[in-house]
Amino acid sequence: MRGLGGSLLLGLAAATYFLTPVVEQFVRLTPARSYFLQRVPDRLDYLVLIGLIIALGLIAGSADWFGQQFSGSVRRLFEIPLWLMCALGIEHVVHQHLGRYAPVWNTVGAAWNRAGVSAINGWFITGLLCAMPVLAAFYFWPQAWSSAKAILCGGAAMVWLACGIKLIHPTVPLTNSRSVVAAPELKTAGSSRPGSPIVWIILDEWDYDLTFKRADQKVFPAFERLRSESMFLEKVRAAGTDTIVAIPSLLMGRRVTEYRPASAAGAKFLSSATAFESFPGPPTIFDSAGEFGYRTHIVGWYHPYCRIFAGRFDSCWWDDLRMQALRPGGSAAARAVAFLRESIELEAVPWLGPTNLLRRHVGRIDPMIEQASVAASHSGKSFAYLHLPIPHGPFFKRESDGGIVPQPSDVHGYQYGLDEADRALGIIRDAMTRAGVWDDALVVVTTDHPFRYQFEGGYGNGHIPMMIKFPHQTAPMVYSHPFQAVETKGLIEDFMRGGLPTPERAVAWLDRTGSNIPSSGAEGRPRAVPVALTSRK
Repeated sequence: MRGLGGSLLLGLAAATYFLTPVVEQFVRLTPARSYFLQRVPDRLDYLVLIGLIIALGLIAGSADWFGQQFSGSVRRLFEIPLWLMCALGIEHVVHQHLGRYAPVWNTVGAAWNRAGVSAINGWFITGLLCAMPVLAAFYFWPQAWSSAKAILCGGAAMVWLACGIKLIHPTVPLTNSRSVVAAPELKTAGSSRPGSPIVWIILDEWDYDLTFKRADQKVFPAFERLRSESMFLEKVRAAGTDTIVAIPSLLMGRRVTEYRPASAAGAKFLSSATAFESFPGPPTIFDSAGEFGYRTHIVGWYHPYCRIFAGRFDSCWWDDLRMQALRPGGSAAARAVAFLRESIELEAVPWLGPTNLLRRHVGRIDPMIEQASVAASHSGKSFAYLHLPIPHGPFFKRESDGGIVPQPSDVHGYQYGLDEADRALGIIRDAMTRAGVWDDALVVVTTDHPFRYQFEGGYGNGHIPMMIKFPHQTAPMVYSHPFQAVETKGLIEDFMRGGLPTPERAVAWLDRTGSNIPSSGAEGRPRAVPVALTSRK
């Protein structure tokens, strides 16, 4: 029995490491990480996780014990489940923790690209290669395997203890202020409030060069149509290199250099000052909208808009990012299947088909576009803030039959993210047109940061797109001055107070705002000029 007990204990440990993608999310849940969540795991989630560990551990442990009755290759054959679980656990740790740093990701991805392998497949192989020396030591050095058994069991025991504590003392449910955006009534004569609606669209990770400076001259219809009747800013610098700092910078109109979620209700940020300040704290664009009598409608993701800005909006809809693959809901069986898929499919390797992560991402896009279309269609003094998770990855291609084909997370896959963003802009515009508000609206379309993985250093040159369509504008203009995206809040506020009714008035405002931005000297500061755009093919 001693041999069987030891094998079962080792099997439980290996199963725990095999479920590392799930365990990391559940066990490492902290108040700061709960900032990003709509819902935290409940008791059933932890029960399902422990149940899976027990079931898989019994299978692997029994196979190991049975293999001990043999010798040589036959015995090694029955040890494969244990070793495979450990290998996949190591792969996940390497991929998840090293791959989060853009320079490391890009360097490894570029090396595999030169070998004809996509970056994401290359990272999967890299993780397995890191596991091979460990497994080789286990195979050729029995003493190492014996020592590792104690380490595996000790580490797994800590996980079981943490899960047990959560079963006894589950995490307090998060309070979310969330409302579905109600469809506006179509505008009729005399029914709208005075003032022009404002729509601020932030397409997450939208890149200037990969959209408008393409070598293949590909045209994105909705982008190009808007460019032909708006002010097109050519030299806009991003508010930050990551969403977590760029979005607060845009909302407050001041550059944030560091942002630290502190709890589900808020965070701390550091700007040019030496001390951290609370967020929300300083006035945001939502406070300005209320001051000027605008109704505010928010549709966003990642940052918990509906929770941290409670009381500052008329309607709000948001979707979180963290643990998105681990909140399937439903029965215990449904959750168990989701957890197994997350562990087996790993990091969305394309040839394994769509993972939970990709399915969740695709499943959030269409509802968000629908909600964004409704929020943007209100007439009168309405401010719609739309932060959409496109062209941000994971990338996918829509097939004509409705199927989803995963794409790599490099420049080639980004192409399909741009297609999704262009499609979304077209849908929102059509909804505004049907509601009769497109011509009257100020529409600002920009992003938080450029595509991060196109260069080995990450983030390219920080150059992002921005287009501003003023009410009743039909002719294009190109603005060639440098402009900081963090100043967008001030531009919208001046429009709210009636100071920027036309593109021509906005040019003077942009010139004054950018007067302190260093110029290269050679190009000077030419004013924005109307242009006749030629179609690109």
